[in-house]
Amino acid sequence: MECDGLTERGLPFLAAEEGTVAGFAYAGPRRPKPAYRYAVEDTAHLAPDAVGRGLGGALLGELVGSCTRAGVRRAIAMVAVVAVVAGSGGEAAVSAAPHRRFGFADVGRLTAVGYGYGRRIDTLLERALFPEDPGGPGGPGGPGVSRT
Repeated sequence: MECDGLTERGLPFLAAEEGTVAGFAYAGPRRPKPAYRYAVEDTAHLAPDAVGRGLGGALLGELVGSCTRAGVRRAIAMVAVVAVVAGSGGEAAVSAAPHRRFGFADVGRLTAVGYGYGRRIDTLLERALFPEDPGGPGGPGGPGVSRT
C-alpha cells in the first residue's frame, strides 16, 4: 500500500485490527497544487467479514479527527455503488452511511466510472467541511483503530 509522504504531512494512515487487518483508511492530497492544500480525498476499505460491526465508523471517526488536527478543511469521498443482490436491481453505497455520520454530504454521482463485480460501477461524490478540531487531542475514533 502506498502511503509515502502522508504521515510526514500529518495525514492519517489507519488500520483496524482484530488479530489481522480488518480494514484501513487514509487521507491523501486531493490535488498536488498549493491551492488544494487544505483538501484531501479519503479512502476506507473493510474486509468483507468486517462489514456491519462498527469498524468503518471507528476508522472514519479517527480519520476525520486526524485530518482536522492536520489542518484539513475539506474532504472528498468517492463511494462505490454496488448491486445488493445480483439481478435484484437494488443498489447500495455501503460506506455512505458512516461518511454521513461524520458530516459528508452527497454532491454528485459519477456514472459508470469504475468496473467490478462484472459490471460498471457508479460512485457517489461526497464532501465534508471541517471548520475546527472536533475532538482535541486523541479526537474521535474507536476501539481497534491504530496508526500505521
